[in-house]
Amino acid sequence: VFGLKPYGEEDARRIIQQIGERRAHELADKISEETTVALLKLSGGHPGLLVALLDALAISPPIGRGWLEWALDQTKAREECRKLWEGLRSEERLTLHHLAQGVSTGFQARQSLLLKGLIREEQPRQITFFSPLLEHYATEQAPPLASSLHVDAQTGAVWLNGDQVGPLT
Repeated sequence: VFGLKPYGEEDARRIIQQIGERRAHELADKISEETTVALLKLSGGHPGLLVALLDALAISPPIGRGWLEWALDQTKAREECRKLWEGLRSEERLTLHHLAQGVSTGFQARQSLLLKGLIREEQPRQITFFSPLLEHYATEQAPPLASSLHVDAQTGAVWLNGDQVGPLT
């Protein structure tokens, strides 16, 4: 079994450079080394996220904002995270949700996510998401459950029929 992982840094840099050259009229003077590093970190090398972030950069660069804050507001980047999420099996979604919440998971549950490059094992037992955007997205998602009520003890969130209930007292 082979997993299609996001691009490595060298390939992702090449993609950024190629798109920047093709869209020089929109991205002129917007792609510096600092910008490239930020795009690499945010996208984790995922081609769809790279394109979405470059599209957003052409329209409204993150002036006066942090890169992550800016990226989280980008509709196309959020849509790419949704596509990634929807392409996963329910047990993979549950594992990502747990990891984003800081809940430990078993080795078997993480294997397919490691294979797909959606998470990385930096050191034994230190799991990171390939992209902070997907991590944030996974944090917001209801854990896939058969039952209609779920209380996430870690965060205090309550989910009813897959929808998060507003703040409770």
